[in-house]
Amino acid sequence: MPDEILVNEAVGIIEILSFGKITRDNIEKSFEKINELYETTGINKILVDTTKQESMPGTLDIFEIFSKIPDKTWIALIKNKHQATWPDIRFSETVAFNRGLYNLRVFDYKSDAIDWLNEK
Repeated sequence: MPDEILVNEAVGIIEILSFGKITRDNIEKSFEKINELYETTGINKILVDTTKQESMPGTLDIFEIFSKIPDKTWIALIKNKHQATWPDIRFSETVAFNRGLYNLRVFDYKSDAIDWLNEK
């Protein structure tokens, strides 16, 4: 899985570094791991650094995955507008928003993402 997952209990956030070529299976496995960590730690705030991604799954896969984010989970994605997957990251946020899921947001800066997560 091209993700490194770290539980930052001091801040109360699960941090994920997502890199390389990302597949639908990778994202679904990350969500499974997040659910396991939620069950053991109670942490439901997720910070994903996507700036090192090279590719994402196709549009239909992104739509299906990000249409069903668990209500209990808050996800902040950090992006860089120059990264290859920036349009996919933006689409992921749009999908979640259009489905009435306001628990996923995209940020340019880690500090802004953490501030938003801490408000939840």
